[in-house]
Amino acid sequence: MSDIAVESVIAYRGLVHSLLARAAKVKPHNQVEPPLAEADLGESIWRLPQANGTAERNQQTNYAAVETAFREKFYELLVRKEFIITYYETLLMCF
Repeated sequence: MSDIAVESVIAYRGLVHSLLARAAKVKPHNQVEPPLAEADLGESIWRLPQANGTAERNQQTNYAAVETAFREKFYELLVRKEFIITYYETLLMCF
């Protein structure tokens, strides 16, 4: 993987984190309805991060970087959920 691709993943990871943090502020409850709108997240949803100020990335690199950033976040959530489930199962076995 090239340096530009790695830098792109890092840049998109930050963007994913900031968008999810903003979404949590706008919609603090876990209800599905009403859905978030683009306007709720502001212009940052369309902002393409610049990795070290370079714009030398092609579209395929951008897609791969976005996919990797979201996949990392998804795995993080799965691990957290699995930990919570295991924790509660352990607590229930104690009673």
